[in-house]
Amino acid sequence: MAGYDSQLGLVSSASSRHGAMPLLHGCVVPELAAKSHLHQANRLTTAVCFSVLVLPALTSAACTVSPGLGAAVEGGLSLALSSLVNRRCSAVAHRSAHVAAIGGAMAAMVASGYTTRVIGGIGARGGRATLLPQLDDAMGECIDKAARAIKPHLAMHRSLAYMAEAA
Repeated sequence: MAGYDSQLGLVSSASSRHGAMPLLHGCVVPELAAKSHLHQANRLTTAVCFSVLVLPALTSAACTVSPGLGAAVEGGLSLALSSLVNRRCSAVAHRSAHVAAIGGAMAAMVASGYTTRVIGGIGARGGRATLLPQLDDAMGECIDKAARAIKPHLAMHRSLAYMAEAA
């Protein structure tokens, strides 16, 4: 969950890992990657309390959307915060956010456990990540690791066709 101000930047966050992900409209959504609901509750409480301190400055609220109780609470709090200040609330598909963080144009196939899914093309700036259905978040973590490993290579070869042909 994130509170974002267009001038101040990220003003409140409930993220345990601050891997910020750019969205089409310029907000930032950090990934919520907690291991327990209790830990999530503590972080969400801190984020909401800080948000109240900067309430007049908030221009938007955002969250990643994924299955589970923690994500439902996070989504509800983000919606409540945005409604409180009459601002938009942005929801991003959790796994799409993983891929959007990579940036650049690419094609990739990632295997996770017993599932294999193909990730569609991603525009360099302001593009969309297209993912087929997935069964677990291990794929998202795998995408993150792969992105860190191939990012230098992506800088040299931005062509989606070239990457697909090379694969």
